[in-house]
Amino acid sequence: MTKKVSKPAEIRNRSRFSKFYFWIIQAVVTIVAVFLITRQNSSENAQTVVKNDAASKPPIPNNVDFMVQVLQKSGGKNICLPNGNIHGTHIDFESIEAINEKVTKILSRVVKTPFFRKIKIDLNRDCLFWENDDVCTQKECSVEQIDLSNIPSKWKTRADFAPISNSPFQKMASKRVEKVSSKDFAVVYDETDTGPEGMWVDLVDNPEKFTGYAGSSANQIWMTIYQHNCFGVSPYMTSTASGWGDQKTGTDQSQNPFVNPPDKKSALAQFLMDLGEEDSSDYTLKAQVPMEFQMFYNAVSGLHASTSTHICYDHYDKEKNVWSPNLGCFIARIGSFPERLRNIYFNYVLLLRAIQKASPFLQNYDYTLSSSEPSKTKQAIRRLTKLLAPVQDSFDETSMFHSKRTLSLLPEFRTTFQNISRIMDCTGCETCKLWGKTQILGLGTGLKILFSYDKEELSSNFDLVDIKRNEVVALIATFNQFSQSLLDIKHFRSMYQKMLFKYETSGKIEL
Repeated sequence: MTKKVSKPAEIRNRSRFSKFYFWIIQAVVTIVAVFLITRQNSSENAQTVVKNDAASKPPIPNNVDFMVQVLQKSGGKNICLPNGNIHGTHIDFESIEAINEKVTKILSRVVKTPFFRKIKIDLNRDCLFWENDDVCTQKECSVEQIDLSNIPSKWKTRADFAPISNSPFQKMASKRVEKVSSKDFAVVYDETDTGPEGMWVDLVDNPEKFTGYAGSSANQIWMTIYQHNCFGVSPYMTSTASGWGDQKTGTDQSQNPFVNPPDKKSALAQFLMDLGEEDSSDYTLKAQVPMEFQMFYNAVSGLHASTSTHICYDHYDKEKNVWSPNLGCFIARIGSFPERLRNIYFNYVLLLRAIQKASPFLQNYDYTLSSSEPSKTKQAIRRLTKLLAPVQDSFDETSMFHSKRTLSLLPEFRTTFQNISRIMDCTGCETCKLWGKTQILGLGTGLKILFSYDKEELSSNFDLVDIKRNEVVALIATFNQFSQSLLDIKHFRSMYQKMLFKYETSGKIEL
């Protein structure tokens, strides 16, 4: 017989089941709510941590950010630099890139002409600043001398400064000016001197490149220039300052003489900050000095960077026995000092403006090797100056050395720049000395044009202009060196982009 459950009992059981079911649902809801709240808090905490980490990290210095942009700009654009004007000029980076694309071909042809590829220079002067028995015996350090019989006779006489007949230059033929005049910014070697100390050299056959020179004077030269000849403007320098040898860069040279750039774009900024050895706080000191001295430092710094760029581009790989661009070298030498990289562009503008100002003088100069030879070189120079003519107000030399206070600085400025010419005598590497002295002479000639002559003198009164043949050669050769530096920078950026692509596909870094 089946026992029947009373209705009150059935109701009580249903009530208990309902309460039990309610507790389960309540527990599940509570767990879900706790989970969601915890997840939200975790997300907020994570965001807070990220913000705090970002806030705690030091901001990327502008000079490092500049170098990051140089290496990471896409190769599909005709620029490799950020927007904005080049400091100390009135022109932007993109414009300079565009100008260089137009002039680089004609400029490279000009420097290969017989007139511009030969220069007479003294590579045997004694070092006046310290005892120097440091001599580089490697093949790459030596310079091949041109036989005197291969030099046009008109270059070896003082009359060679007089161009074609009826030219306003002819009054210069009988003039003899001292090697260092009141207008000179560099030590100018007189090619007409018959002394045995000077030698004729072919600049094309002896290019600026990696020599492996790492003597004691390699570092000391640039250190001396920065520490004692930059009016206290230059930042703190270290032993990696040299632009010629194989100096250490904070890496294990037994494994690799240079640094491997990071394989991730996001790591490049921190990498350059770690690599950098100049204290960024020192840059604030520059605003406290006259802009004329700032220009001096920019010129020296840009030359240093350009030299390093050429060395890294034309670098010798001993293991492979080949000459090729070395990205690790570029990162180590330039990545540590992006301020110098910026000043490559400054020097380009400085020389561009000097060539513009001296265009009438340069267009009327006599570039022929003999009186019966038509001057194709003159045609090329006129084409070059025509390409540069549309560039307006890139550099305003009239804003400098015009007040009583700054005008009194001009003699010291000249003397100090001449001093750098003499410091170059202290290197034991002939190739380094050749290009160091040639480019200092080129920059000095540019400064001479900008600050020693007015526009009228360079436009018509050519007989009053004391610019010698080797100064003209050095001016154009140095402008070409900076032009090539801009092309080299673009090439290194392309190498870095390709390296990143290879890493993404293979996981290996190959320089």
